Amino acid sequence: MSSARVGAESASVAAVSRTAAALLLVASGLFAPEPAQAADLQTMVVLDPALDEQVRSALLQQAKTLRTLVEPLAPPKAAAPLPSQRLTDVHRALQTARSAAEEASWAECVRVAGDGLAESSALLEELGDIRVLRDLHLQIGVCLVQASVDAGTADGLASARPHFEMATLALETEPPTGLFRVEAETALKAVREEVLKRPRGEVLIETDPPGASVWIDDREQTGVTPLRAEVRLGEHFITVRRFRFAPLTQAKFFQPSATLHIELDPPRRSELGLQLLQIGDGVPALERQLAEAAWSRADELLLANSTANGLALTLYDSGSGALLREVATAELSTDGLHEALCRVFGEPCAPVESEAGIPWYVWPLAGAALVGGIVTAAVLAETSRDVILCPREGC
Repeated sequence: MSSARVGAESASVAAVSRTAAALLLVASGLFAPEPAQAADLQTMVVLDPALDEQVRSALLQQAKTLRTLVEPLAPPKAAAPLPSQRLTDVHRALQTARSAAEEASWAECVRVAGDGLAESSALLEELGDIRVLRDLHLQIGVCLVQASVDAGTADGLASARPHFEMATLALETEPPTGLFRVEAETALKAVREEVLKRPRGEVLIETDPPGASVWIDDREQTGVTPLRAEVRLGEHFITVRRFRFAPLTQAKFFQPSATLHIELDPPRRSELGLQLLQIGDGVPALERQLAEAAWSRADELLLANSTANGLALTLYDSGSGALLREVATAELSTDGLHEALCRVFGEPCAPVESEAGIPWYVWPLAGAALVGGIVTAAVLAETSRDVILCPREGC
């Protein structure tokens, strides 16, 4: 045989061997065992008391093979105290700003009142009291006007106008007179008259998720989101509260006939614990269970409820409360429960064909011939040649 022919034969055998090896890898990947557990997901399981004890036990055992199960954690023992010290600090800031104004320390007045303003927004969120926030805006506006008057400039009203507008829209009742100098009160009156001539109309308020209570300035609106509220054109303080989510207070511009959409964020752990302590009878069971799952640091909440036909499994994301999957099954055997759990968890739980690896009927596809249960020859296949069976020691 010529060396050229031998070389060609060797190259052909090498190419077919590589093809067989590739087929073997593909086949082994197709029939490799699935991961037993999504270890990065933690799940809290809530079982219907009506379920048979044997079914309950089998369900938990099967769930443990697919998820890390967590037990409910107890909420904190005591509620956090109301922010009385913070409220005291805000009122102290207002008094300090007023004292600075009496001494014509206009820059100090604006600085101190501004510091209190940031804290008062958080207090509005927690206590719903708009008056101190209104007074801080008034004080800042007054000090800006008087600083401009003393400096002999005309830009004071332009700087003070947003604060006078916020104060008027937050609380439309007229503030007490005689508290400020004539120039400041004249400027405030002019801004109030302009603001109170603005149109009023309905604004659609939506939140994600829905079902939140809404306060505009310090007035609670009827119902829960989505809801319509009548407001005057301009910037208002809106406070949104919903169980399982962080309370939110923001200054928003309201345009009658427009839609205002607000995204709610998950609460801080301290906020969630406080909500669980203050939970009322009106909170739906699912909302409470989702909050308990999030408090217990579970990623998912699985509800298993007894039905007339068997069992219903429902999976939720504990943070957002989003429904992930629902599965109903009438088969309550171990295999039936395992299959139902795989489906609700979204896991590929196909049965493993053989613990030894690749089943016997796959070997011919992967390039091997099986005789008597033992691989005895490799199959070399090529489209342009016949199939050749080679012994183990090679062709």
